[in-house]
Amino acid sequence: MRGRRQGKHSAPFFARRVLVGVGLLALFTAPYLVAWGQASDQWRFSGFLFNVYDLVSYVAKMRLGSLGLWCYQPVYTVEQAGCYYLFGPYLLLGHLFRNPDYTRLVLAFHGLRLAVGLFLAWGLWRFLGLYARGRARQVAWLLALLGGGLDWVPLLLQGETPLSWYSPEAFGYLMPLGMPHLALGRGLLLLLLTVWLHALEGQRTRPWLLGLAALLLGWVQPFMLLPLGLSLGLGAVWLFVQWRKKKGLRFPLLAAWITLAAALFLWGVYLFGLQQDPFVRGWSARSVLPTPSVGHLAWAYAWVLPWVVLGFRRLWPEKPLRALLALAWLVTGSVLAYTPYPSQRRFLEGVWVAAMALSGAGMEAVAWPPAGVAGHRPRRAARLAALGLLLGGLVAPLFFYVQLFRVALQPAEPAFLPREAAAAYRAVHKLARPGDRVLTSQATGVWLPAWAPVRVTMGLATESHRLEVWQNRVRQVFQTPDDDARQRWLRAWGIRFVFYGPKERALGTWDPDAAAYLRLRFRQDAYAVYEVVP
Repeated sequence: MRGRRQGKHSAPFFARRVLVGVGLLALFTAPYLVAWGQASDQWRFSGFLFNVYDLVSYVAKMRLGSLGLWCYQPVYTVEQAGCYYLFGPYLLLGHLFRNPDYTRLVLAFHGLRLAVGLFLAWGLWRFLGLYARGRARQVAWLLALLGGGLDWVPLLLQGETPLSWYSPEAFGYLMPLGMPHLALGRGLLLLLLTVWLHALEGQRTRPWLLGLAALLLGWVQPFMLLPLGLSLGLGAVWLFVQWRKKKGLRFPLLAAWITLAAALFLWGVYLFGLQQDPFVRGWSARSVLPTPSVGHLAWAYAWVLPWVVLGFRRLWPEKPLRALLALAWLVTGSVLAYTPYPSQRRFLEGVWVAAMALSGAGMEAVAWPPAGVAGHRPRRAARLAALGLLLGGLVAPLFFYVQLFRVALQPAEPAFLPREAAAAYRAVHKLARPGDRVLTSQATGVWLPAWAPVRVTMGLATESHRLEVWQNRVRQVFQTPDDDARQRWLRAWGIRFVFYGPKERALGTWDPDAAAYLRLRFRQDAYAVYEVVP
């Protein structure tokens, strides 16, 4: 035993893992390095290649942290709002700086993205080790981290966008490519589930650490508490069954359950309270994330069901709790994804990981059985089928990855910004004090809070309070012939700066140069910034 343990941690063992880590870092970084290399006199790379507006909003949250905030104060509205304990990782990252420039925040974002991408890879490896070993574990890990389903088939047949291209919850390879809070949340969730399953099966655990980890998970990504709650419920049933069998309950195990339940209860109360806030209710109503049709979802997941069934049958006699957790996670998430809830697609969180866990167990049973196991022989057809599963699951991610390079090589909005626009945003950063209010179009408002410590009339659609109302108000400012009314509006809304660029010019015929109550503070080509005279 000692010799085998030493062999497990030999130099080649660590070298292989270092090589895998370096390979993942290169994979997650290459498109962005190409895009940065495409910057020119006309274009500046925004730092993001997909889902640009959402990712820019995370930079705005980092800027709030750089101002000393530990809770999120909405920046895409000039109305009074509360402070919410959400988006914690970005606020924390912002505390490393003091009102920095945009580039520094973007580089910090990508540093976090790469770090938590490796953390997610490690968490997946640990969790899948509960279900499979050897080559089967490796295949399941590759698919869980970098793979998708056959959701690319509807793209070929009907032109439907593959689910894996826009839903990080459904698969996961988008997380390390651009959504670090989701990668961190899933990594924490998987480690929590790993420790919790070990505890239920008799290993020692520290209850207070589990409770702290659950609180941290809620702080990182509250929606990922749902799979943890499912696991906790199954654990409660397991404890009850053990008690009925007179096997007794160890105090640490019961304490762990109580600690986890308390952490979930605290987050549940807080999140329920948030729903009473008008700002949060508005965000929820606008955060519509519909699940695609059942047929599309079947293409994405159904092709792995034979492996799932095979893996469940293999695990059930020896590790029934592990088998039940993965199956319950897969079924519950898929069913809840069609509930009448605006963000219903979020219920798919981690179901692909659960499917890969059971599939890994199935592959180990018939394709790569452990050496020396009586009655189990590797089957050539099973190995070919497993490799086919791997190759089929990498098609959609490969297409997406190629698309990232296409975006990187062809400078255009929104992944790239005109140099003049970036100069105007930097000017606002130099002029503004924290919390200053700026009149902008919605298109400009998405960007400005990431560049400067300001609040805008409207910006990111999901977080812009009463978006339709403010769209009409801003349009009135640029279209009304009544200059006195315009001046009253600006003062009533507490506007200090007016941003005037091509997006604002398209809203109406107003010429801010003719307004006596405005003072020009910046002008470059088609962009100008005016200050409202007190």
